[in-house]
Amino acid sequence: MALKPGKGKPFPPKVYRHGSHSITLAADGAIKVKPGDTVSLYSACLYGDSLMGWEEFGRIVGTALKKLDDPNKIKAGETVYHMPTFFASISVTSITATGATRVASVGNARILHFVTPKGAGSVQLTVGISPDTPATRAAITWEGATPSGGSPLVGAVPKTAAGKWVVKIKAGGIVIQELCVWVIWATITAPTGTVHPQGDATQGGVQIRWNFWHTITPAAIITDADRPALHGPMDAAGPVPGHLKTHIASGNPLGGGASLKWDCSRQVRLKVLDPKGHLTGAVTQQLAYPANDAEGNDDTHTDDEDNNPYDNPHFSVVLPFSRTSVTVDLRDKLTSEDKPGFQLPHALGANGDTVELRAHFREFTRIQLGTTWHRISDWFLWRAHMKIKRTAGKWANDGSSTAPDNAGF
Repeated sequence: MALKPGKGKPFPPKVYRHGSHSITLAADGAIKVKPGDTVSLYSACLYGDSLMGWEEFGRIVGTALKKLDDPNKIKAGETVYHMPTFFASISVTSITATGATRVASVGNARILHFVTPKGAGSVQLTVGISPDTPATRAAITWEGATPSGGSPLVGAVPKTAAGKWVVKIKAGGIVIQELCVWVIWATITAPTGTVHPQGDATQGGVQIRWNFWHTITPAAIITDADRPALHGPMDAAGPVPGHLKTHIASGNPLGGGASLKWDCSRQVRLKVLDPKGHLTGAVTQQLAYPANDAEGNDDTHTDDEDNNPYDNPHFSVVLPFSRTSVTVDLRDKLTSEDKPGFQLPHALGANGDTVELRAHFREFTRIQLGTTWHRISDWFLWRAHMKIKRTAGKWANDGSSTAPDNAGF
C-alpha cells in the first residue's frame, strides 16, 4: 500500500476511507460536508489519525481561504477545503513583464528570465493563474517583488540599480513559479590615450590610441549556471540602429558594427578646421552625435572588440610561499580599442598650412534584447584633437592632444 502524503502536502483527488467512513477530495481540495461529518473524520481519512492535520482545513470567507477557526463547527452542505491541496491546485498560465524583455533560459528551463537596462521606475510583472477566482487570487503572494497596482497578480521590481532579483510567486506559501529579473549595466574604464606621430617618405600625420574595458553588472548574468541566453550571434531580425547609414570617413555601413548580442560601440562628432581645403570627401563635413543613443555612428566592424565575455579567462592559482589562492575571472568584461588618425601627402599644400580634426567620442555598451538594441552604460567621453602642420615640405604632428572629456569642441 502506497504511503499517503504527510502534513503540509497536497493529496491526489479521490475517495479516502477510514473504517466505515469516507470523504471525496476534489482536485482543488474541496470536500462537500455531509451530515455527521467532522474535521476529525477528515483527518482520519487523509492521515489515518483523527488528531493529525486538522489545522490544515479551511473555508472561504469573503474572497479568501482561511483556516477553520473552530474545527468542530462545520455544517452539512457547506464546502471546506484541504488547504495544501487547494494551494497546490493553483498553476501559473502566463507571466508578462512591462519594462523588461523575456529571454530564453540557460540551465533550469523552469526558471524564467527577464532582462532590462538600469533606469527609472520598475519592472511590472503580471501573472496569470488557473483557476482564477477571488479565492485563488487572494492566495497569491510575492517573494522578491512588491505587490503593485492593487492586484495580487502584479508584482514590481525596481530597476534603479543593477542586480539580480530572484522572484518567487507563491500560492499559500507554496512556490508555483520562480523567475529572475536582471537589471544590467556596464561601467567603462580606460587609461588616458596616447598620441603617436605617423609618417614616412610620402605622407605624415598623427594617430591617437585608446583601450577600453566594459565591466558588466551583475557578473552573474554571464557566470550563473541558470541565466538568460544572451550568448551567441545577434538576431538578424533586429539590426543595429542606423544600420543602413555609412561611416563618415570609411564609407562602410554601420550595420557591421555588431555580430553578437553584447556589443562595444561608439559615437563620434566631428569638427573640421581646414582653411586651405586639403581634405576631401565626407570627412570635410561637420558631424553631430546621432539622436538614437544605441546607434554607433563610429562603429562599422568588430575586429577591434571582444564582445564574447563567456569565453574569457577564469581560473584560480595558489601563490607560492604565501599559499594564498587568487581567483581571476574576466567573464564580466568586454574590451575594445580605437585608433583615430589621419595623414596627408607631403606633396600637398604649402609650408605653414595646418589641418585640425576635433573628434569627440561617446564610448558605450549596448545589448540586443529580443530584436531591440539598448544602451546599457553611461557615456565614456573622450576626445582626439588631431593637428598637423606642413613644415619643411612635410606634414607632421603639431601639438595633437587627447583627454577623457568632450571639452574644447
